[in-house]
Amino acid sequence: FVAILKQLYNDPRCIEDIRFRESVRLSFTTANLKHEDIFMLSFFAWVKAKIKKAPLYQTTLDLL
Repeated sequence: FVAILKQLYNDPRCIEDIRFRESVRLSFTTANLKHEDIFMLSFFAWVKAKIKKAPLYQTTLDLL
């Protein structure tokens, strides 16, 4: 969580890097999301929305 946030803060363009996207995808698997709290889900939805350039609200709802 902190490593991803640090990467985004230090280099916002890393969103376009395929390695970054893959590391985010591996960090948040569907099985893990079912056991996470709402704040962690919201953070993952925020990262996912930035990557896909999609609306945050809809991305969050899709995860639930």
